Order: sequence, then C-alpha cells, then structure tokens
Amino acid sequence: MKPRVMSALYKVYGNPELFDGSYWVAKAIFRNTGTSDITDLRISYKLGDYTSWSPESTYNLVVPGGTVVDFYYPIISPRIAELKSATPCDLVIKYSYKDSAGKTYTDTASYRLQVLGINQFEFSNLPEEERTGAWADDFSNSPLIAAFVTKLDDPVKAFAGMVSQYAGGVAAAANDDDAIKFCKALYDLEVFNGISYQTPSGFLTEYSSGGQDLKYPRDVLRDKAGTCVDLAILYASVCEAVGLKSIIITIPGHAFPVIVLPSGQLLPVESTGVGGAAVGRSFSFDEAVKGGMKNLKELQMGRYFIVDVQELQKQGVSTPELPKLPADIFKQWGYKSPTEVAVQPVTQPTPQPTPQPAPQPTPQPTPQPATVISGLYQGTYRNNITGATGNMNVQIVQSGNNIRGEIEIVDEGNGTITGTIVGTNIQFTATINAYYGQFSVTFTGVVQGNSISGNYSVPASGVNGTFVLTRR
Repeated sequence: MKPRVMSALYKVYGNPELFDGSYWVAKAIFRNTGTSDITDLRISYKLGDYTSWSPESTYNLVVPGGTVVDFYYPIISPRIAELKSATPCDLVIKYSYKDSAGKTYTDTASYRLQVLGINQFEFSNLPEEERTGAWADDFSNSPLIAAFVTKLDDPVKAFAGMVSQYAGGVAAAANDDDAIKFCKALYDLEVFNGISYQTPSGFLTEYSSGGQDLKYPRDVLRDKAGTCVDLAILYASVCEAVGLKSIIITIPGHAFPVIVLPSGQLLPVESTGVGGAAVGRSFSFDEAVKGGMKNLKELQMGRYFIVDVQELQKQGVSTPELPKLPADIFKQWGYKSPTEVAVQPVTQPTPQPTPQPAPQPTPQPTPQPATVISGLYQGTYRNNITGATGNMNVQIVQSGNNIRGEIEIVDEGNGTITGTIVGTNIQFTATINAYYGQFSVTFTGVVQGNSISGNYSVPASGVNGTFVLTRR
C-alpha cells in the first residue's frame, strides 16, 4: 500500500498503462501455504468514500506454494480534489476463495493511508528499499508536474488572450518570430502585473521523501506570486494555451520552462526573473532567456528531469477538475495590459528659490567602541511592499569596527557581506547571487544582545523591508 496518495493525481492512479503500471494505490499479495489447491480467488478494493467497490479480480487456481500479486488502480471521484490538506483515509480489501472441498472463505483487511491536499506534491513514490541515494530517486515523481499545467483553465485562457493582444495579435505557433514575440509579451505582462518569485513551503519533513505545496496557474495569477516550479508551470500553461509546445526542466533546487519554437529550436526562460519576494528586482526578457540558456548548458547527467507536458498529458497525466470561477475573476484580480493604463500628464510646480541657512559648526562625534557581534545568525525578513516573508542566515566576522561574512537568503540566493559597526549601530551591504541574476541589498540596524533588527533596501528596485536576526 502507498502510504500517501496525491489528490491532484486522482486520474493518474486509475491508469494501469501509465509509467509501466507503477502508480497503483495498493498491492495485494496472496500465497497458498497449504497442501491443496485454492480456487476462485476474488479480490476487491474500496478507498474510503472516494471510490465504489472495484470490479473483482478473479484467479481460478492457486496451487500449493503459488503466489498471486494483484494491483489496485482505483477510479476515484473528483470530490477528492476538494481536499485542502492531508486527510486520513481507510483502504479496505475484500477477498474470498474456495478450498479443495469447495468451501468458501471470505475476509476483509483495512489499512489507513493519507490523502494529500490538492496542492500538495510528493516528489518520490519509491519505497526506501528501492532507493539508491541518487538525486533522481528522490525526485522520481517530477514528470507528474505535468498534471498542474492547466492550459484549458479559464483564467489561463484569459491571460493568454491578453498576452496575444499585447503581442500585436500574433499567431504564436505560426513561426519562430511570432512565438518569441508572444513569449516576450507573456514575460513582460507578468512583470507589469506584479507577479513575483516567492520561497516554497514544504511538508513531509519527517520523511525522506520531501514534499512541496504547488500552485496551479490560477493560484499564481490570484496571488501574483509563486515558487520557481509554480512560475514555470504558469509560463508553460499560457504557452500551451496558444499551441506552443512546452517543457519544464527540474534540477536540484530549481525548475524552469523551455518553449519549443515552431522550427524545433528551444527557448529556455528563467521565469523567476520576474522578481524576488525579498528584492523585487525584475530582469528583462533577454536577461531571463540568457539565464535559461545558462541553466540549460549546466544540466548534469542524472540530475534533471525533462517534463514534456504535451506527451505526458497525452499518456494520461491529466489535470484535475478544478472548481468553476466567476466569469469576471480575471478582472477582479486586477490584471491590465500597459496599453490599458492611461498616463496622466503631471503638472510641475514652479520652482521657488530656497533660502540658504547660515553655516553652523558641525560637532564631531565621539568615537564609540564597537559591540562584539561575530557569529552565525538566523532570522527572517519582510518585504514592506508585497508583504512577502522569508528566512535568511548570516555569518558575521568582526574586526574592530569592520565586518564581513556570508549571507544566504533561503531558496533565493547567497553571497557576501561587508560593512561597519559603531557602538550598537550596524550597516552592511550584501551582494546576492540569485537564479535570476545578481543584486545588492543594504541592511541598517541595531544590535541588542544576541539580536540584530532593522531595515533593508534594494537600491536597484526601490524595494524595502524589515529584518530580524538572532545569534545561534
């Protein structure tokens, strides 16, 4: 029995032809340990209230010492997609058989498993004993990301229509030039409407099989934020909606979309280039393509999955039935094209002469000894503009009034810091290397015991926020 079932993939579990039949929900093993034949073995299954009793699997004869292995591929009700979080569910197996004298025996067995919520994704379905320690084993479910690419969902089609209009009404799948125009317009409209990168939230941390909450494209459009996987899924979905073949590539710690142009050429896009939750800086489409090219060139054998959306959906990795949304939901979410936004002229006030104050002597500050702050710090940040939050780690090495060290903005990037401390006042600049490029952040704060708190700003984008660090 699988310990966990993903409700998002309820259509996958009913397809025994998919992935060589590896996505069964239960496997029943019957052994005849007696000395006479068993006949008319019948097996049926039921998964909570989400299935009816399955048609009976029938085995006419099981000889002494013989074994029967039976797999359960349930036809699951779409109601299972209403689950928002992990929910316990009972799997019941009913079986009967006859002995050599014709006497019938009947029994049932019940097992409890977890049904994950509609957005919860488990990265591997391999049991511990079948794993080799390779990265691919821990992310064997990556191809199932194709079930989140919802090209037929109304919000996706509405966004695709806006993109097509902004691109000049091009037929995206007609030729490479029009396809690239569409892809650029899609990226630019994401930036214009404030869609940004956010750090992922994980679950299943008690198991070696990690999990992540994945958003459907409608969720990203609603929240105007998504992880690298979410943004790749959105980009692929909109391109698929206009007939452009899309691929999602997953690598250790990251995912990005690759669009197959009509000529067969590949157009990789670093979809997180729209901007980070902490920093807000956006890259141009050309820079995002360069980032995607870099990702593509650095693929390592055995450490990536190519998710061919069209092929996988054709095989049966189908999207779930999502709730119907109001017809005007896209408008409610506030999406606009730059051509819809009227620019109002700004009246400039007549400049007035400013009286110059008489020069005053500037008092010289008394130098203050620096507080000792060397050590490893952990903490959080909050973007004042978007409200996004995240975690960071900082290693500080102090020499007098000068500090240096390293910084990690979790799930976004890492880099180095340099700065100064006077008394309890600290200021340092971090140079961060992220998936979507390099940027600088200035931190200004106050030391209080083992804590540092204050404000940060990103000069390149004007984004600002607050932070708190605590020494470990």
